[in-house]
Amino acid sequence: MIYKFKTAILLCITSFSISASNSQLADKISDEVVDALIESHAKMINTNILSEICRSPQYLSINYAANKIRSEIAEKIKIVATQRKLEQYNLTELIEITSLEFQAFLDGTRYGAYVAKNYKLGTLENECSKEVQLTLQASQKKLSDEESYLVVSR
Repeated sequence: MIYKFKTAILLCITSFSISASNSQLADKISDEVVDALIESHAKMINTNILSEICRSPQYLSINYAANKIRSEIAEKIKIVATQRKLEQYNLTELIEITSLEFQAFLDGTRYGAYVAKNYKLGTLENECSKEVQLTLQASQKKLSDEESYLVVSR
């Protein structure tokens, strides 16, 4: 009886440590995928930074419900998992974690631009010329024509 109890405890500990190491590896995969997403969505990120600085009434958001975005994230996860030799992982969970981390990065970027804009307001009167604002609107329009991005009003 004691032998069975010790064996059960040992199996639980082993299972937990394997699960914990897989979880840590999953976090690393998510971090690497977020880095890749930052690179592939740099134009949208830069447009949002300019949107904050120019006090545009709109900014862009990722459309996480779009098949194109979900497929892109899933593909990047599979690539990184293969490189890390991780054979068993919960793709749905990793997509969710990655999406949350990427959204946190996007929100932080916009907030940083907002803080910079407020600092600039104290030193200059006009944030952006009419030409820059028109370029920003054209960029937002072009990017929002893709199913990957949504235009959001403030």
